Amino acid sequence: MGLFHAKADGFAGVCSLERLLSIRVGGRFFHVLLLVYQVVFPAAFIPGGNEPMNMNALIEASVWVISVLLLLIFVPRANVREAWISYIFLQLPTWFFGLAAVQWGLIIYPSRFFDKAVSTSFTYEFLALPVISAVFNLHYPKTRSFWPKIVYILAFPTILTLVEVILERNTLLVAYIKWTGYYSWITIAFTLLLGYWFYKWFAFGSLHSFGKR
Repeated sequence: MGLFHAKADGFAGVCSLERLLSIRVGGRFFHVLLLVYQVVFPAAFIPGGNEPMNMNALIEASVWVISVLLLLIFVPRANVREAWISYIFLQLPTWFFGLAAVQWGLIIYPSRFFDKAVSTSFTYEFLALPVISAVFNLHYPKTRSFWPKIVYILAFPTILTLVEVILERNTLLVAYIKWTGYYSWITIAFTLLLGYWFYKWFAFGSLHSFGKR
């Protein structure tokens, strides 16, 4: 994919996007963010060649940007420590399940960043799902009644699974071999709840009730 080999013509393809984000949207912040986006993930902006691979790289690079934005928007400064603990902890089960699924031939990731370093999706296991876990933990409705909590718990794996199924059908980022969306939903729900239980124990010293601190 030539991930870290920048090409001059790769920057031309996003000039209009750069101007759009730099004008009265976020000022310097979005301008700098887009420049980082271009430098770190130039393969997503290199025109020509294998078009599907470029689109896959663009989608995956977008996940990195969206993940950073989620942290900036949904993690209050006062809760950075809890978010960091949630992020780090969830990498343990995500790496385990991700590597096991690939090793057992259940799922593959034909197009992925750092493809020579790891056989699973580095972006999903190392970044995206841990970020989602941090947001899930910090905004869990622990003071609400039973049903809002159930809806909250079910919503996260459902949305993530739907996105994964769409990507599986339309991109090369993930391919099911002996896997289904149901398995993804179960593993995502389990890992998010596991992360929340650890977060409760670490932050409040309690594992007994979702409704209490």
